[in-house]
Order: sequence, then structure tokens, then C-alpha cells
Amino acid sequence: MKTRDGHCRLSAFTLIELLVVVAIIAVLVAILLPALGAARDQSSTVVCQSNLRQLGMIFAFYGNDYNDYVATNAVAPGGSRWYDVLAEYQATRRIDVTLSKVTICPVNPVPASLMEWTPEGSRPLTNYAQSDALMSAFHYWLWGSGREWGPPFRFVDFVDPSEKVNLIDATTHGVAAPHYRFWGDTSYQYAIAQPHHSGANALFADGAAGWRLWTDFADPTRVRRFFPDY
Repeated sequence: MKTRDGHCRLSAFTLIELLVVVAIIAVLVAILLPALGAARDQSSTVVCQSNLRQLGMIFAFYGNDYNDYVATNAVAPGGSRWYDVLAEYQATRRIDVTLSKVTICPVNPVPASLMEWTPEGSRPLTNYAQSDALMSAFHYWLWGSGREWGPPFRFVDFVDPSEKVNLIDATTHGVAAPHYRFWGDTSYQYAIAQPHHSGANALFADGAAGWRLWTDFADPTRVRRFFPDY
């Protein structure tokens, strides 16, 4: 811009124009931040479900090689759990999955009970859990017979496998659904984590992985999803 004497003068923002620009930026940030947060949450949900699907694949391989049995501590007594069984199995097979990378949901804290303590420090093992009924072979329909803690479950034993939980986002090592069956104790609900949009991801017995609201998984009227044969 030229002045009357022919000299150029640089134009500048007025205070009002500057405030308008700042206000526009603030509005854009307010609009974009929730969207970015939602995208990040959705990404973590997808990663978690991918982990569970890969674990489902290893469960299926194990079942194919071991007479259809589900990998649980019931098939390997002595303190071993499903991840120990799968780790030992993977060591003897060429499975292109690094087990330690898929046993951890990225946004669910790992409970201390599922940490391995080493001289170098703590190492997370998993924050997914099976139900006590599945991992300890509690057979629902034999309750009261003295034979309810029976042989390990096979995949063929699952009633409605698309609804039966094999693994779920958890806050502890197991979902104690039998406690509800025995005594009406709903404390099993608090073993179910809710790291994804007030809900949890689960690996179902048919190998599919999916998200449900915490209230859906914790609903006592639907507790049968934690009993393979119920």
C-alpha cells in the first residue's frame, strides 16, 4: 500500500482482525479435538480386536492338534494358564504371530496379578481373561452332582459358540461367573474391564471378536455366556 508521498507502507492486522482469527482457530480446535479423540479410541478398539482374532487363530490351531480342547489351565494343571499353554504350543509350531504382542489390550491397564516379576522389572503377561467356568472346567449342568468340576472343555462343547466368551478385556485373571451361580454373587462383574467406549472386547468361541457395552457383558440375566455348556 502506498502513502501520499509515494512510500510503501506494510499493511497489518488490526486487533479486531487478530481476535477474529484467534476465535476461528479456537472453534476449529474445539471441533477437531473430540473427533481426534474418538479416532484414537476407535483405533485402540480395532487393535484390541485384532489381537483377539489372532489369539483365536492360535486357539483354533491348538484345538486342531489336541483333540479339539480349548487351551486353558485345565489342560495343563500346575499353575499354568491359557497364555502359558499357547506359549508352549507356539514354541513347537511355526505360527507367524508374536504371542507377547497380542496378549495385551493397548488401553487396558494390566493387573498386578498378571505381571511377571523379573530381575529387570515387571513384564505384563496379559489383560485378557477367561471365565472361571471355562478355565477350570466347571460343567454347569452337572452342578450338585459332585462331578461339576469335570474334564476340560472342547470347542464342540460350547452351546451357541457365537455368544460364548473365550477371552475378554479384564481387570483380573478370571471372570468368576460360577460364584453367581452358587451364591448370587455379582462380583464377577468387576472382573470385566471397560476400556473401550464404556464397553469391552471379547473373543467368542467361534473365533470372532467383537465389542459390547459393559452393561451387556455384566448383565446377570446373560451370565450364561461365561458358561460353555449352559
